[in-house]
Amino acid sequence: MTFTGRIRLFLILVAILPPLAVTAVIYFRTMHQTESDELSQLRSNLEVATAEMDRLKQNSRDAINAIADSESMIRALADIRQNRRVAAPVDPKIVGMDFLEICDSEGTVLYSYNRPGLIGQRVAVLPGQTKQELKFLTEYDFEGGHPTLAGTAPLNKKYLVYSGLFLDAAKELRFIESILRSKLQLITDHERLNQLSSMRPFELYQNNSRFEALLILSDDKEFAFAVQWDQDQSQQTLASLLLTTLVVAFSSALIAIILGLWLTGRAKREVDNLVTATAKVAEGDFGEPVMAYEEGEFSQLADAFTAMTMKLKGARRELVAAEKIAAWQSVGRTIAHELKNPLSPIAISAEDLRRSYQEKLPDFENILLETTGTIRSEVSRLTRLLDEFVGFARMKPPEIVEVAPDMLSQRISSLYSTEISASRLTVINLSQRSQVSIDPEAINQLLVNLIKNGLEADESGRVTLLFEDAEEKFIIKVEDSGPGFSTDQLENLFTPYKTTKSTGTGLGLVVCYRIARDHNGSLELYNLDSGGAGVRVSLPAE
Repeated sequence: MTFTGRIRLFLILVAILPPLAVTAVIYFRTMHQTESDELSQLRSNLEVATAEMDRLKQNSRDAINAIADSESMIRALADIRQNRRVAAPVDPKIVGMDFLEICDSEGTVLYSYNRPGLIGQRVAVLPGQTKQELKFLTEYDFEGGHPTLAGTAPLNKKYLVYSGLFLDAAKELRFIESILRSKLQLITDHERLNQLSSMRPFELYQNNSRFEALLILSDDKEFAFAVQWDQDQSQQTLASLLLTTLVVAFSSALIAIILGLWLTGRAKREVDNLVTATAKVAEGDFGEPVMAYEEGEFSQLADAFTAMTMKLKGARRELVAAEKIAAWQSVGRTIAHELKNPLSPIAISAEDLRRSYQEKLPDFENILLETTGTIRSEVSRLTRLLDEFVGFARMKPPEIVEVAPDMLSQRISSLYSTEISASRLTVINLSQRSQVSIDPEAINQLLVNLIKNGLEADESGRVTLLFEDAEEKFIIKVEDSGPGFSTDQLENLFTPYKTTKSTGTGLGLVVCYRIARDHNGSLELYNLDSGGAGVRVSLPAE
């Protein structure tokens, strides 16, 4: 991050953090109080709902007793005793019940007001001659199963009445929903029922971000009624209360930020001016002076910077001139040394030839052949040296075309067929690319130089040429089994005319390095753990 960016960030934090911290403190303190008030309200509502549930049970108990004590029930019981057709007893819906059966002391249904299919069957509630506790269980009618509140009442020692209320349509439960301000959930899933079985009815429990309470768990463990509340309701209420505070706080912060950005913008303009001038100096442009936008410290800094660039311009001019002189002196010494080596044998051979001719030596013919051979060999060496130097000096930019890696491997295999037959050279192409963007002539020259170096490193050694892929790179590896690179060789192998060979010029690896760089690639030298040297060339695949 830039300096002006850090200043702006600091100003923003100073403007935003204080009101944000105050708002956070208010939020959490108020949230704690809101949650406490909400818990108290939920517990109070559950107490009211408990009383309503007790009232529902008592009303159902009274309704069942009223049915048992009615005159119509007495007449129906007399008809049953005399095996006559039972006259219709009291309609259970009149007293708020949904079904009605008359049973014997064993619980077998003798008469059903609206469920004739139960006649001869036993009811779910255990019978008895005394009033039974009401039970929650599942009962059925023509529409299917219903969660039910049911109970019995004795008619005499041999008969009892069995009646109940279907809870899924009971208006009393809807009233309890309004008290609790949440919809009652009818649960029939056995896994969920097992979880609820550990909860006590009408007690508040917290489950992650929710509160929940169990209202009814059936005696047959087939259904339950439960209710849930989201804590997010209190948070939303509190958020709306804090919105006004946040708007006021952040409005003042916004004003501070705008003012800070304006001030830092003016400073950034001066800094950017200096950065631009510095970049020009880095690129070698010392011509333009730096002008400040405003008077003051930045103006003094701009004047000092301009004075410094003028001094650098003069120093750079002197340094460049000195470097050119030193470079040409080095090149001259190197070329003179390399040319002197073949010229000395030529001069000696010419002097021997002249002396032999003047003294009329009898073996003049042999001396002539020997000296001219030496002169021809050294001239060839001198010509090769000059050709390599001229070739290195005249290297042109690569002409990039699409080339298949297979073509490169086949060309090298044809050129070095003898070495491949003698198992001195192995060519392996692992590249999956159909084309690579290279200068084929330049890369072929690179391969020839590297393979030649590897073969000359050890007369009985072996060389491996490998093509492979690495992400968006085309990789060339040439590894040999020779003695490897010494530390001095690794440091100076890219220096022109620096070589360890008696007949070398030191330009081979330098040419390879330049070819790789001209392809926007790289060349790396390394030693193998098993012994030997390696060269890794990485070229862009496209």
